[in-house]
Amino acid sequence: MEIPIPPKFESIFRVCFVLIFVGGFSAFLIGHAIEGLHDENVLVQEFVASADNLQINFEKSLSMYTENTQASMDYLNQLRPADENAYIQFISAVENLGQTQALPLTLQTIDEGGVITDDTGSHYIDYKIQFYGRDEQVPLFLTALEQLPYFTRVMDIHYQSFEFFSSSKDADTPNIVLTVRLYVK
Repeated sequence: MEIPIPPKFESIFRVCFVLIFVGGFSAFLIGHAIEGLHDENVLVQEFVASADNLQINFEKSLSMYTENTQASMDYLNQLRPADENAYIQFISAVENLGQTQALPLTLQTIDEGGVITDDTGSHYIDYKIQFYGRDEQVPLFLTALEQLPYFTRVMDIHYQSFEFFSSSKDADTPNIVLTVRLYVK
């Protein structure tokens, strides 16, 4: 014998069945999302563990870099002459360099005011070096100039070829003009 279910209870059972289905489906989705979050949490923990090691390595690298930078700065400061006697030694060294390469050169400061300070606070003196020579003598001279124990920078090179000289009297005028910056203290 079958007991009839009143329509009121039948609709309650249907609603309950739908709610159970929705609840089960929601529990499945939430469980899947929690599993994904757990996997992401594991990845984040591994990343944090490697980042701790990275922080130590970064600090070590930074300290090594700054130590080398300080050593470089100290070396460059040693290459900067501090007074007029040292400037004169630089001029003598460049003139001796010209003599060893058989270049009759002239050297003069560009600015009569002496030491100039730029926007970065660096102090320097610009020199103009002039001589008469062939184009292959320029890199030889620059290489030898670079080997001098001074902090210098070539700012400009002007070379005029022999074929552009109009007469033999022009042959005595310098055809190579270099602008060299000597950094000083």
